[in-house]
Amino acid sequence: MVACVPVDDGLLQNVLHQLKILDPTIPLNVPAEFYELNLTNICKSTAVDLPDEIILTADISEYSNDHPCKIVLFAERISSTSVEYRFAFTIKLERIFSLSDIKIFGKAYKELSFINLKIDELVFASDSLTVSTVQDWNTKIVSELGGDQYKLPELDLDFGLRLMGQFQIGDYIHPISQFLGFRDSSFLNQSLTSLSDADYRLEVWYPAQYTFGPLTLSKVGLSYDTQAKRFQFHIEAVLSVSSVKLVLTDLKVTSPFKQWLPKTWLDSLGLSYDMPDILEISGGLLRDDDEYSGVAIVELIQRTLVAIGSYAERTGTESLFVFASVKEHLGGPPYLYVTGLGFGFGINKQFIEPPIDKVREFPLLQPPSNDIEQVLASLEAGWIQDNVGSNWLAIGIDFLTFQFIESHALLIAQFKHDFEMLILGFSELKIPRENPYVYIELQYKGSWKPQEGFVGISAQITSNSYLFDPDCKLTGDFAFWSWYEGPQQGDFILSAGGYHPQFEVPSHYPALGRVSVNWPIHGGTIKGQSYFALTPSCLMGGGNLELTYGGNNASISLTAYAHVLVEWEPFHFDVAIGVTIKGSARIKIKYIGSVSASFEIGANLELWGTPTGGKVSFGYKSLRMTVGFGKERSGGLHESSPKKLREALPGGERYLQAQVKKGLIREDADRWIIRPDDFSFTIESGIPITSYDCFDTVHDTNRPELHIRPLPCGSSCPGTYRSHLYIRVQSSGSTWEHNEWDVKELEMFVPEALWGEPVASLRPSSKLTQQTVGLAFQPVAPAIQPDGSIDLHGEIGIEPLGEQPAIQAINTRQVPGEPSDVLSDRLTTLSRINNDPVKSERQRMIHVLTQAGIYSGSNDPLRILARDAAQLYSEAPFIMT
Repeated sequence: MVACVPVDDGLLQNVLHQLKILDPTIPLNVPAEFYELNLTNICKSTAVDLPDEIILTADISEYSNDHPCKIVLFAERISSTSVEYRFAFTIKLERIFSLSDIKIFGKAYKELSFINLKIDELVFASDSLTVSTVQDWNTKIVSELGGDQYKLPELDLDFGLRLMGQFQIGDYIHPISQFLGFRDSSFLNQSLTSLSDADYRLEVWYPAQYTFGPLTLSKVGLSYDTQAKRFQFHIEAVLSVSSVKLVLTDLKVTSPFKQWLPKTWLDSLGLSYDMPDILEISGGLLRDDDEYSGVAIVELIQRTLVAIGSYAERTGTESLFVFASVKEHLGGPPYLYVTGLGFGFGINKQFIEPPIDKVREFPLLQPPSNDIEQVLASLEAGWIQDNVGSNWLAIGIDFLTFQFIESHALLIAQFKHDFEMLILGFSELKIPRENPYVYIELQYKGSWKPQEGFVGISAQITSNSYLFDPDCKLTGDFAFWSWYEGPQQGDFILSAGGYHPQFEVPSHYPALGRVSVNWPIHGGTIKGQSYFALTPSCLMGGGNLELTYGGNNASISLTAYAHVLVEWEPFHFDVAIGVTIKGSARIKIKYIGSVSASFEIGANLELWGTPTGGKVSFGYKSLRMTVGFGKERSGGLHESSPKKLREALPGGERYLQAQVKKGLIREDADRWIIRPDDFSFTIESGIPITSYDCFDTVHDTNRPELHIRPLPCGSSCPGTYRSHLYIRVQSSGSTWEHNEWDVKELEMFVPEALWGEPVASLRPSSKLTQQTVGLAFQPVAPAIQPDGSIDLHGEIGIEPLGEQPAIQAINTRQVPGEPSDVLSDRLTTLSRINNDPVKSERQRMIHVLTQAGIYSGSNDPLRILARDAAQLYSEAPFIMT
C-alpha cells in the first residue's frame, strides 16, 4: 500500500486542476454545484508529477455535519505520451429518505416508513468505461486503500453522472442505477436493441399501491432536474380530508447536490367531493410560484356553481381554501324561498370567530366575486389563519321569508383537535319592500363548542335599522347562552337588551346593549330603552321612555321607567315604577328682562315581597310625600321552609330519581329487566349529597358540608347540613358484589341562591357552586387479554408487481396443463400449501384471528387447491409468503 501524499484542501474542480487530472481549457458539461464541493483531508497515492494512475480520497465538508461523506477518485493517463486523463469518482452518499418524512398538508404519515429510497453513491465518469476497465481499476483501488468500501460500481459507465441505490417497499428491494444526464444525444437516439443493462431513463416510476388512513399511494418515481440540478423523488397519491379527495399530482421531494436538504414540492392539485344527490365537486389548482389557485365545478342540489380555490405554503404550513357561490332564484316554500347557495372548506385553515358587531362584514356573506386574490386577501386579513390540523367546512344559503325578510346565513363546521360549529348571518326586514316604513337589519352569530359544553346564539340590531322614518333609529342586542359541561354547567342566560340595574352580572355572561329607539322629531325627541332576561335564579325586565319637546324658550319632558326582578326560591320580587314630568319657560318682560320658570313633578312606586310591602312617593321636586304599606324589606334575607324548599326542587317531593342509562329491556312491577353485560344506571338527587352508603360502605364526597341559603338561620340553626344517600342493589338472579361495580360521583354546578352560604344582604345574581348530585353505576368489564398481533409486513410479506418492459412480445395463448416456468414454480408452491411449515403457520394465524374476534370460520386444509392447482390457473397467480 503506497503512502498517502497530502494535497491542499479546496473545491473539487480546483483539486483536479491542481493534480492536472482535469485540463481547465477543456469544459465539461457538469453542474457547477457538483464541482464546487469542498474537499478536506485530501490524500493522493503518489508523489510523481505526471503518474500513469492516481488514486485520491477526501472528505466532503458539506455533508460532514450530520453524516460523514467520502469521495474516491481513480484517474488513468490515456497514453504514455498524453497529458490527458480519463477518470471516474464515486461519492459515498449513503442517504436514506423515507416517505414518512414527507409532510402532506403539514402532516407526516409514519405508516409509510416501510417505503424508502436509499442513495448509496453518486458516480461520475469522464469517458465511457467498460465493466472490465472498472473491475481492473477496482482491483488497484482495493490494493491501494485496503477495503471494498472504496470500489467503484462494477458496470458499464458512460460520460455523465449516475445515482446508485435501492428502492424498498417492505421486504421488496429494487436496485437503482439512475442515469442523471450528460449522455451524448446521438446515443439516446440509437435503437432499443443496442441498450446495455444499465438504465438510461431520466425518469423512472415504480408501482406502490397502498392505503393508509386518509392517504392512498399509487406510484413513486425518481428523476433528475437538469436545469435546477436537483434530485427528485416523485409520489402520486390521493388524500381524503373530511370527505374531500385531493389528487396530489407529482408530489415530489427535491434536494440539491451540495447538501442533503429535502424540500417538498407539489405541481398541481385535483379536487373531488361527492355527496350523492346533494353535492359534487370537481376541479384542479395549478401552481403559481409558491401558491396554487384555480377553479372547480360544484354541483349543489342539481345546480352548477363555479368555485374559486387556493393552496399555499407559508412558514412551513400547507393550507387549502375553496369557496363557491351562486346568486339564482332556486325556489322553495314561502318561508324559505332560496335565492342563492354557497359552499366552502379550508384545510389547515383555522376560522377566527368574529365579534357579533363584525358579522355583517364577513367576506363569504358578501355578493360573489371572481377575484380570488381579493377574496383571499379579505379573508386572511383577520377571518382565517394557517393552522396545521385545523379544517373547516361551510355551507351558505340566501333566502326570502314571505317576501318581507331577506336572510343570508353561513353554517361552519370546524374540525381541530376538537369540534366546533358556528352559524353566521344577517337578515333584513322591509315593510313594505319598496320605500319601507320599517327596516330592521339583524346580524347574528351562533356557536356550539362540545369540548367546552357550550351552545349559544347572539344577535344585534345594526345602526342601519329604523321604524317609520329613517331618523327613528333602532338598536339592541339579544343572546341565548347555555352551558351543559365545565365550570358553568347548568347555567344559562336568555336576554334581550341586558339585565336589571341591581343584577350582579357573572363574568361569563355576554355584555348586551339595551334595545333602544331614538327618534328626533321636529322640535323634540322620543327615546326609549327596554330589556328582558331569564337566568336559573331570577327573571327580570323593564325599560324607560323619555319624551322631550321644545327649545331654549320653552320645553317640556316626560320620563317614565319600570324595573321588575323576580327570584325563584325563596320567591321574591322587586318592582320599581316611576314617572317624572318637567317643564321650563323663559318670558321676556318689557323694562324687566327675561324671567325663567320651571317645574318638576313625579311619582314613584316601589313594591317588594314576600312578605309584600312597598312605598309610594309623589310631589314637586324635593318636596315629596312618601307613604309606606305592608311589610318592611327583609334586607335581602328571604326565609323559606323545608316544605317549600322540597316543592321547589326538580321533581318536587320526588327529588330522588334512579334511571337506567344502558341495558334496560323493560320495566316490570317496579323492577328492571336488564342485560347484565351492558347495564349502567344513575341515581340523581335534587338535594346535593355530602355522603353515601353503598354496598354497606360509607363514603364521603369531596364536599362534606351543605349550605341552604333560603332557610332561616338563628341561634338554634346549625348553619351547615349533611345529606346522606343510602343505596341498596338487589338482584333476583346472581348476587353482585361491590367490587364488581364501578361507582362514579356525579357533580354539577347549582345556584348559590339555593345552596350557597347565608349572607347578610343579597343582590340578585346567577353565581353557581359545584356540588355532588348523584352517583353513576356500571359493572366492571372483564379484562380481555389479547392473544397476539400480526405484523403484516413482517409475517406475510410483500410480492412486487414488477415492471413491464417497454416492448413485449405477445405469445400464443397458454394451454392449461402446459405451464410456463414461472407458473410451474408457483403451482409447485401451491401443491405444498398443506405441508409444514406453511400448515403450522396458517393454524397459528387462524388461532390469533379467532381469539381477536376478527375471524369465526374454520381452518380449511386447502386440499383441493393443492391437488388441482394446475387445472385452476392458466397464468401465474400472486403468492404471499
